[in-house]
Formats: sequence, structure tokens, C-alpha cells
Amino acid sequence: MRAFIAVKLPELIMEEIAQFIGECRKHQTDGINYVPAANIHITLKFLGDIEDDDSTSISEELAKLDWKPTRIKTEGMGGFPGLAAARVLWIGLKSNPELVEIQSRIEEICREFGIPPEEKSFKPHLTIARIKGGISPKLLSFFKQNPRKTFGGFIPDGFHLFQSKLSPSGPAYKVIRSFTKGG
Repeated sequence: MRAFIAVKLPELIMEEIAQFIGECRKHQTDGINYVPAANIHITLKFLGDIEDDDSTSISEELAKLDWKPTRIKTEGMGGFPGLAAARVLWIGLKSNPELVEIQSRIEEICREFGIPPEEKSFKPHLTIARIKGGISPKLLSFFKQNPRKTFGGFIPDGFHLFQSKLSPSGPAYKVIRSFTKGG
């Protein structure tokens, strides 16, 4: 199964992001795939294709983690590798040492199961779109006009192991197991 570990967003923040994506659509619809608000999350670790047995074993180890999350705040927007040449558009998250720490611990657990570590350092963000061509001048200008935009903050209730099923209409996510704060 194709899987990843992530933090879910509260409904209120998803609704605000959905409205913002609606505004983005006014500036570019060609060559861009916007992520449905319900699918937006903070990815802690992409696992790739794993066996069900590994999913169970990894889950057992993740359940042992003791995470006391603090408030996660959204702030700013940008693109990877850079806004002008973006292939991914994102909403930024303010620095959060506890989030970085739990991601590092999840990375260590996954390494024990032969899942390679991420090549790039962890940059918590919310992916809102993937661009196939280039970003339109109108959308680029819109993003530059909103560099410090925020969508609020929240204290997560934990993190989740998701299954991702790909289809022509886009990925469908299903929570396999939840890991609540405090272990």
C-alpha cells in the first residue's frame, strides 16, 4: 500500500484555505492542479509503497512516541523550488520545534524499517497546488501581494498513518491509524 504520515488540519482552516484556492483559480486554471482542501495536510513522512505487515510494525513503533504538540501557525506562501519557477505552491508554517522533533523521531523509526530518509531537510508546509507548466504572471502577482497571509493556527490532536490510492481524478486518502498526543 502507498502510505504517508501526516497531521490533519481542522475544518475551519481547511475552509479558509478552500476559499483562498478559489481566489487562486481566478488567476490560473491551465497547467495547474489545485489540491482539494480536504486532502491538505502536513506531511511528516512519505513512506511510499509498503507491505501491510510493515504498516502494522511501523504503527506499533509510532504508538510508542510521546508527542506533546504546540500550536502550529500558518504564515506566508511560496513555491518549490522558488515562486517564479514553482512546481509546487505551498502555505508556510511558522517555526515549531516540537513538530520538527516529532518528524525527526518518525524519520528514525522509518529508517529502522528500511525506508530511506528524506534527501532534503524537513520544511513543514501545506501543499495547495502542483504546476505542470509555469506559474501564470497573474497568479505570481497574486502570491506576491499576499506574502504574509495567514490562515490561523491550531494545536493538533496527533498525527495519522494514511493510505493513498491514486486514480485519474486524483489521490484518495484514508486514515489507517491515528496517534493521539501524549502517546
